[in-house]
Amino acid sequence: MKAEKKIKNIRLVEVDIPIFLLLIEEELKRRNRIDSFYSLRAYARDIKIDPSLLSKILKMTSPLSLNNAVKMIKEMEPSEIIKKIFWKSFFRHYQKQNHSGKLLSEQLELFENEKDQELFQILSQPYHYAIVELSKIEKFQNKPWQMARLLGISRDVLAQALDRLARTGFIRMHNDGKIFPLDPRFIDTNVDIEKSAENLNQRKILEKSLKVLDENHPLKSLFKTKTMAIDPKKLSQVESLYRNFIQQLSETLSDGDIKEVYQVQLSLFPF
Repeated sequence: MKAEKKIKNIRLVEVDIPIFLLLIEEELKRRNRIDSFYSLRAYARDIKIDPSLLSKILKMTSPLSLNNAVKMIKEMEPSEIIKKIFWKSFFRHYQKQNHSGKLLSEQLELFENEKDQELFQILSQPYHYAIVELSKIEKFQNKPWQMARLLGISRDVLAQALDRLARTGFIRMHNDGKIFPLDPRFIDTNVDIEKSAENLNQRKILEKSLKVLDENHPLKSLFKTKTMAIDPKKLSQVESLYRNFIQQLSETLSDGDIKEVYQVQLSLFPF
C-alpha cells in the first residue's frame, strides 16, 4: 500500500486506515486463505469493479464511491453488526474528507454512542494495546514518540492512537507530553461490536505471529503446541483456566525492570 513503506525491515504505517478499508482488506485476505490463488484481480472481478480502481482504493489514492461500497457489502455478505461498522466508518471518513455530498441521517444512528467507533478501532488494531503497555515503561512515558518506530507506525498514526486512547480512558496524557496507563473497569460498547473487533484483532495477531516465526528468534519468542483428546463437557472451564494462567504469567514477567512488551496468544479449537 502507498500508505506504507519499509524501513530496515519495518513496515511503517503512515496513515490511520479507516475501519471500512480494514474490513475490505480482511475479506480479501480471508478469501486468499481459503484459496491461495485468489488475488486482488479475482476479488475485483467478483465485486464487479476495475482491478486498478480496487488497488487504488486500498492504497487510499482513490475514494470508494457509494455504489462500489454497496457492491462490496453485497459480495462480502457480512453480519448485521459488521454492516453497521462498515457504513458508520465509510460515511464518517468521507464526511471528513468532503467526498460525500451529504451524510444520510440514518447512517449516523448505526452506533449506540459516539465511543463505539473509536472502541472498535482500539479493539481491532493490536498496536493500541501495545501503546497502553509501552506507557508503563518509563522511557516511553517521557518520550512517547519513540513508540512509533518500534510499532512500525508513523508519528501521525501514533498521535491519533494516543488521542483515541485518552478519550476512551485507556491512558492519561499530561500537558508536558508524558503519558500514563489507566485501567478501564469495563469496555462500554455493544457486545457484538466488541466480539467483531476482537475477531479482527486475533487475525492481525496471527499475522504478526507468522512474521515472528519466519524471523526465527528462539531467544525472543516461544511457540509451543499440544494436540490432545478431550472431554468436550469441560470446555466451559477453559476461560477460567486461561485467565488464571495469564494473571500468573503477567505477575511473574512484570515483576522487575520492565523494558519490553510481549504478546501472548492462546488458541484452542477442534482438529
